[in-house]
Amino acid sequence: MKTRKAILPIAAMVAASCCVLFAGELEQKAFDASDFGLTNMTADIAVPVPQPESAGGQQDETDRFFKYFDDMFAAPIASPLGLAGNKSVADVSESRLGAVVYSVKLEPIRNAFLYSGMTFKTSRGAAVHLSGHKASNCPDGGNSCSEKDKFFMVLTTQRGESYFIRGMEIVNYGIFMRGSKTVVIDGEKFTAKVYASLRDPASSKIEITCGGRKALVVTAQQLGEAIAEKGVDVKLERGYKLAYGNELVQGKGFAKFTDKKLVLLMPFPLAEGAVSYFLLDSAEIKPSGVSYPEMDARYGFRIINGTLEIFELK
Repeated sequence: MKTRKAILPIAAMVAASCCVLFAGELEQKAFDASDFGLTNMTADIAVPVPQPESAGGQQDETDRFFKYFDDMFAAPIASPLGLAGNKSVADVSESRLGAVVYSVKLEPIRNAFLYSGMTFKTSRGAAVHLSGHKASNCPDGGNSCSEKDKFFMVLTTQRGESYFIRGMEIVNYGIFMRGSKTVVIDGEKFTAKVYASLRDPASSKIEITCGGRKALVVTAQQLGEAIAEKGVDVKLERGYKLAYGNELVQGKGFAKFTDKKLVLLMPFPLAEGAVSYFLLDSAEIKPSGVSYPEMDARYGFRIINGTLEIFELK
């Protein structure tokens, strides 16, 4: 199943100055590379309000639920590469430069996963994409918190404006978790909720409403498959989905993208128990070439004039 293992519309006008319904189908329009720049980013989140949780079973189920989304929206963490701690990057000598097997222009795919194709429109005709991201830090700016406190849903307009909604604020389950968040886009109020199925996270429903009417309803599985399609297929010693994007950070009452850019390689399909993903700091990938022996000892990486080349090591 793509969704569990991966990262990277029919219009109908509703009443008076509300939203245009897109019935969960993938939008087919291809965006120009300039659409992927986030030049007008908007942080629109409230200061987090702790939600009471019951002890024991529900807490464990909630953690599993967010683990599902963590796998889907693997994103920058505070280490140069991977989940198993810091891994060193090694320079490659000229004598080891082999044949280039992949050449990927990075800017056209930067943050492409934010443009999932799972969209609704404002009454002014602006397409808004539903996606997700995971912050590299905790709500207090540190790193000592649960992983579920780092997850955000993101609404991104075709103009490049992003609205961040903390995941823990909008999950609805049982009697203890009742949440929603409203953001204003083009002067209209859109409210996001997640109806969680903790035992079957793929069937969880994500709902965006406007004026009491449903603008978009998709399952977690549908969203995950749409995001996976935004990744570039790369086959090294194993298969990967390659994505490229800005780091997301959060603090008390805000979330924002930084200028730091990372290359994401997610094993695809992901085997149970495998390391979920690898993150390469683009600033470390020199034009002369580097390698990451712990990840893949047969291939090297270099970025030349904005193009990532993956080459064989001699």
